[in-house]
Amino acid sequence: KVLPQFSFLQYNHHIETGKKDSWGELAMGIEVPLFNWNHGNIKAASLAVRKKAEESEAVKETIGYQVQAAYTVYEDLLLDWKNFSRESDTLIAEATQVIEQAKQHQTLLMDEVMEMELTILETQEILAQKKKDLADALLDLCITIGVEDYASLRN
Repeated sequence: KVLPQFSFLQYNHHIETGKKDSWGELAMGIEVPLFNWNHGNIKAASLAVRKKAEESEAVKETIGYQVQAAYTVYEDLLLDWKNFSRESDTLIAEATQVIEQAKQHQTLLMDEVMEMELTILETQEILAQKKKDLADALLDLCITIGVEDYASLRN
């Protein structure tokens, strides 16, 4: 439906100096739909603006979920790496000490020493993989939040 709309409404009250007469004036503007050819365009534009606002909110929400997911993955991998690093450092130190003592006193067979050295290497490999996964998660988080200059993260 096309209905007339007020474009302005104005009331003025005049008091004449020296006279007792005062009078009011009411002025209004009405848009006559017959001559308002832009009404449909304005309505379409306002609907398009509302639709874009809803799309923008949906994109913001999606970005928020992506950032939260990337941060959660990074936090989990950081905790895993810290725990494994602490435990593996202790394991490697103890195994190295046992190997050195075994070499000095020749208390273990060569196969057992090699097995312990292999365990140390495998532990270091797992630790390196966890560190790589952590670096990948940090890179993914940076890409998700839009950081292009990684040096700025140190500040």
